[in-house]
Order: sequence, then structure tokens, then C-alpha cells
Amino acid sequence: MFVQDEWSILPHLVAVPGIRLDIHHSTEEYASSETVFDGVFPKTKFDATTVNPRLAVKYELTPAVVLRANVGTGFRAPYGFSEDLHLCSGSPRVWKSADLEGERAVSFNLSADYYGHDLQLSANLFRTNLSDKIEFAPASEEVRKLGYTYQWENVDDAYVQGVELTAKWNPARNLKTGLNWTFNQGKYKHVRADWADTPYAEASKKISRFPSMTGDLNIEYTPGTWTFTVLGSLQGKMYIDYMKNEEVAEKIKETSPFMVFNVRAAKQLGMFSVYAGGKNIFSYIQDEKHTDNAAFMYAPVY
Repeated sequence: MFVQDEWSILPHLVAVPGIRLDIHHSTEEYASSETVFDGVFPKTKFDATTVNPRLAVKYELTPAVVLRANVGTGFRAPYGFSEDLHLCSGSPRVWKSADLEGERAVSFNLSADYYGHDLQLSANLFRTNLSDKIEFAPASEEVRKLGYTYQWENVDDAYVQGVELTAKWNPARNLKTGLNWTFNQGKYKHVRADWADTPYAEASKKISRFPSMTGDLNIEYTPGTWTFTVLGSLQGKMYIDYMKNEEVAEKIKETSPFMVFNVRAAKQLGMFSVYAGGKNIFSYIQDEKHTDNAAFMYAPVY
């Protein structure tokens, strides 16, 4: 259930308080298709009731300048889906324990927007504090005895914060440009247990696959029935776990920042449009490739 109201406090000041109630109940049934466990599987059941308030405030400093502030809490029930599962070899069996706690969050946001005739600017500061973050991890010894190779677990508290800058400028007729740049920082509160006694202990505090910055560049020129587009995408350094195999030892890799550029030309022919383009036109590829490990692909590899 979600309830909110809009309060026009002053002619240029609006506040929107809200509150959300979540009631979650779920059970998981586990079984084995092979004789890997001789016994009764533990029952897995989740029950949670949470109340999450939020408050948003907007102030029009001038007709062209708008300030906004938001604060709110959030809750995510223990989940059993991962976009990384398709990267695992074979058919992984994943255990979700009844001891899992739901993730909780407190988010803060402060932004300013400028709306001009040919120019739009935006700056946004954000931070989210996460409690009991859930991660996909190798199974513990007890869970392995049940015949499972992976499990979900609450690894730690964490935070994500950053600043986002956006500019849109139309310098001439038929020419549009856009630039977006975000600086990100995401860290766990403690060193991850599986890296505690390794040279990568401090790096393990960085949230995996979380770029330190991202950016997008868009230039579009439309003379008549033609459209020419240049798209650029920036990705800053990341920290990515690499699981050991016969050739390469276990490690956490710090990747290098890179940009990928795409181009496209389109022609409108009555009701139809014909276009052609190229992706990654400067042929950037990641500097270290292990094609036997799909989870290690973080940039173009061909």
C-alpha cells in the first residue's frame, strides 16, 4: 500500500510526503534429482512487514532554475534471481537460506536544473546506504552437503554515492548535442571474507563491476531528410573478481577506463527509413581476455 500527498506550501515551494507499507511472504521448495543428500531439506520461509517513508521537495528559484531534494527508505525481500547465472558453466544449483535478511536502504538526493532556450543543465548529488546487501557466492560446506554449488548470502553493509552532470545544447539549426557524466563510488563496510588474507583484501571492499565513472556523448545533425549521429560511451575503472582456473590464479582485476564510439547515417525515403552504421569504430578491446570465462568480459573483446 502506498499513500502520498502534494502540499503547495508557497507559490514556488512544493513538498510531497509519502509512505509505503510492504507485506512479504514467500517459501522455497528444494529437492534433489540425484542421491546427493540423504535426508529432509531444511524449510525455507520468509516473512517481513516494512514501513518506508519518503519526502520530496521542489523549489522554483526562477522560472528557469529548479531545485529538488529527496530522502526515503527502501526494502527488498530476499531474492533468488541473478543476471550472472547464465555466465556459470554447467547447470548451477543455488541455495537460498531462511536466514537471509532483506536488503534495506536509505537514499538521499539533491539536484539543480536549468532550462534555457537552447541549453539545459543538470547537476545531481546522490547517496544510498545499504544494509544486509545480498550477493551470489560459492556454497558453504554445509550447503555443499545438500548438493548445491552456490548460495545467496548477506555479505555486508555498503554505500553508493556520486555526482551526475548533464548538458543538452542545440548550438545551431539541425544540430543537437548531449553530454552526461557520472562519478560513482560504491564500497562495502568491511573486507569480503573470501579475500581477507590475500593481496586483494582492500580491493574487495569495492563493489564488483561498479564503474568509478560513466558518461555518454550524443551528437546529431539532421540536414533535410538525412540524420547523422555520433554516440560515445565512457566507462571508468572497475574491480572484477576472476575465479582461478588451470592457467590463471584467483585475483581481483582493476580495469582501465575506456570509451566506445558508434556512428550512424539514416535517410528518410517517404514512409521508409534506410540507415547504416558502425559500432566500436576505433576497435577498442579489453586488455586482458579469458574467453573461457564469460563472467570476466567487461568490454568489447572482438
